[in-house]
Amino acid sequence: MPNRLEHARSAYLRSAAHQPIDWHEFGEEAFQLAKELDRPILLDIGAVWCHWCHVIDRESYDNPEIAELINRHYVAIKVDRDQRPDVDARYQQVVQALSGQGGWPLTAFLTHDGRLIYGGTYFPPDTMKSLLLRIEEIYRERKNEIFKEGEMLTDENSLRPLESNAPEEETVSPEALNTLCSRFLDALKETIKRAYDPIHGGFGTQPKFPHYSTLEWMISHLYANPEEHALRSMLE
Repeated sequence: MPNRLEHARSAYLRSAAHQPIDWHEFGEEAFQLAKELDRPILLDIGAVWCHWCHVIDRESYDNPEIAELINRHYVAIKVDRDQRPDVDARYQQVVQALSGQGGWPLTAFLTHDGRLIYGGTYFPPDTMKSLLLRIEEIYRERKNEIFKEGEMLTDENSLRPLESNAPEEETVSPEALNTLCSRFLDALKETIKRAYDPIHGGFGTQPKFPHYSTLEWMISHLYANPEEHALRSMLE
């Protein structure tokens, strides 16, 4: 029987519809359920282009034994990084602050109000099984400490699942806005240039993942600014 991701808008989420896990999409319903059941949350963030996301799906989330542990002790949430870059950005930040690494798949264990308990990236199936058992045990035995530590590990305001944190509306002059946009674009281009690997291609060091949003922006920017030869050479 397919799970609740069968009708998701994301093709990446629908690709997990066959898994024996009661996956939820990111939203108020899932967090409320975790609160009512008094369970931690397993958050999996990935993308259709991510090789290791498909590996962890095949090795762990297709595994009936691991799925049974998840369904019994957790509320499971799966996120398409390309569909919800806002969710990915906030949890990449706190997982990197905790573990010193980030990337995809992003595997995070959360409280029902979205605060981080523990996180990382790809975990092999034996490690995943051990983590599921250990996190659940710690959650039961040290719940008060977890919530207290969670307050220190994360920015509570930025991690509320559905709460808007938009600043109050301010009036900005067109000149100031143009200046800010120009500075932002210059900084963005410099960041891309520094991250580019001119020898092996791609961005950053191994393991490398396709930066979908970065490539999309570069193509759009070059269409409007064909004189940007440095960016063009990266795409070529």
